[in-house]
Amino acid sequence: MPSAVALLFVSKSRYPIAIGSAPVGANITITGGHSKEVFSSVALVSVTLKSGAGYFAKASYQIKLSKPGLDDKTMKLEADLSGWYFGNLLFGSLIGLLIVDPTTGAMHRISDEEM
Repeated sequence: MPSAVALLFVSKSRYPIAIGSAPVGANITITGGHSKEVFSSVALVSVTLKSGAGYFAKASYQIKLSKPGLDDKTMKLEADLSGWYFGNLLFGSLIGLLIVDPTTGAMHRISDEEM
């Protein structure tokens, strides 16, 4: 019989984001940290993005929509701290608080928004 029981709550570290354009058919380019392109396609699309960018670092993205003859539009999408991260304190999980969630990016979330 084990002398201790550990609770593990698994948070996700990748989030689906829907991106559309008006007029239809704009090119979408998503860049992440260090201006590295992480995705490119034509709108309407759903893409899955990571919420973490390294140990304790939240992900930040630039989403650019462009179409010949129209002005380009750039939007910023940034992960924020997940409320579930503090569940580690509530349940006494130092491993989740200091290692698992900060390393995997599960301490951050990307809100469910349609672009």
